[in-house]
Amino acid sequence: KFGGEDCPPDLVWLSCTVGTEEAVLKGLKSAFPRAQVPIVGGTCADSSRSGQWWQISSIDEFEGKEYDEDGFCACLIYTTSRIGTTLASPYHPMEKRGVVTKMDGPRTLS
Repeated sequence: KFGGEDCPPDLVWLSCTVGTEEAVLKGLKSAFPRAQVPIVGGTCADSSRSGQWWQISSIDEFEGKEYDEDGFCACLIYTTSRIGTTLASPYHPMEKRGVVTKMDGPRTLS
């Protein structure tokens, strides 16, 4: 039997849009409260956080689109194989740089 609280996945691959990460992680934790499930992945975004990101998802029959600008994709993996992770990223730093000296909440710069 796969799934549910009594049979958590061996690994979760996760990709969230900006701003949904904490809620998605909280939801996964509540789905598997007694398990230590490794979660890998990251946030899809653009360098300026101007909303020019999207994720492939199932076709939305109501809106007729195959992508989502505000959501997440998760893959729950069940395996008997050994699991390892590595990090690769297409990220490139922007020319503009700064030092954050004050934050008002988790994502709002003061």
